[in-house]
Amino acid sequence: MPFISAPAKIVEIIDFAPGEIRAVRLKLPDDVEVKARPGNAFWLKLFGKASGRLEMRTYSFSSNPRSPIIETVVSKAAENPNTSWAFQEFLSGTELEARISEQNGKKSLFINPRKDLELEPDDWWQDKKFLFYGLGTGVTPHLSAIRYMAEKGMNVNVIYVSSSKLMRRLIFHDELENTQKRFPQNFRYLPFLTRENPETLKEWKYFTGRPTVEALTKLIPDISERHLRICGGKGTRKNLEKEANKFKINFPGVKTEEW
Repeated sequence: MPFISAPAKIVEIIDFAPGEIRAVRLKLPDDVEVKARPGNAFWLKLFGKASGRLEMRTYSFSSNPRSPIIETVVSKAAENPNTSWAFQEFLSGTELEARISEQNGKKSLFINPRKDLELEPDDWWQDKKFLFYGLGTGVTPHLSAIRYMAEKGMNVNVIYVSSSKLMRRLIFHDELENTQKRFPQNFRYLPFLTRENPETLKEWKYFTGRPTVEALTKLIPDISERHLRICGGKGTRKNLEKEANKFKINFPGVKTEEW
């Protein structure tokens, strides 16, 4: 299949940990539709800092996926000093290439065929119980789903557990707190910090250490009733399910996106 692209212009950048983690908002041309679900990903072609050539990379939506503005969250990966590093240097106004599809003269953003964390149809997920578990930038597809659900009225019960090394690496922390205030019966936000300075933690009202299954069982009495959605590094699901087995927890459904 030939590669067809359209310009994707960076219109806004939100730096959480400058030089390390940022959200990037891109504007697509008006004639490019976005037909996607929360949890999907799109493709961008950008210059690799290490390779010195154009690279194709997949990025999950953190926004409610709709045109013309799409958003993703990118971290500087120490083990991949290439496109992830280049992304930290882009400025607002930079134009990238987004892969698109064209059929019968209509253009749409190309959606990655792998849809590991795609949100189920609206008539399925409503009234369900979920546990979203995101490590670091693993918040990205969960954010897309949470924002979408909130727009639909949050007729669901979601607990989102995040894990970040430091307070400054928390992603959209204020927004998630506000979502919890807007939907106190339907959404809980449980952020964990794993390496923060003890002095800083004096003002921290949430949790420290790893979000282990043992810790979560104390915070979430109905944990075994929740559909588990995981996004994190390789091995996250295996480790989490191994811990869950020790507590005889069998989740009704598990979906995973790992990198």
